[in-house]
Amino acid sequence: ANYPHTLVFRSLVWLVGVVGLAYIVGFVVVPRLRDVGMSPYVAVLSLIPLINLLLLIFLGFAPSARE
Repeated sequence: ANYPHTLVFRSLVWLVGVVGLAYIVGFVVVPRLRDVGMSPYVAVLSLIPLINLLLLIFLGFAPSARE
């Protein structure tokens, strides 16, 4: 009766969100930062709301540093 508000359900939602965020930062943002020629530590900015959107837009349009 109270299913969406159970502790197990909320914990599972948080777990899926944290794992998804770790995947995106670890396997998408960090390699793209290296490809652009920036430090992988800039990926920490992707954890800040609104700044993460600007970072992703920048990474989407930045040219590759590889020649």
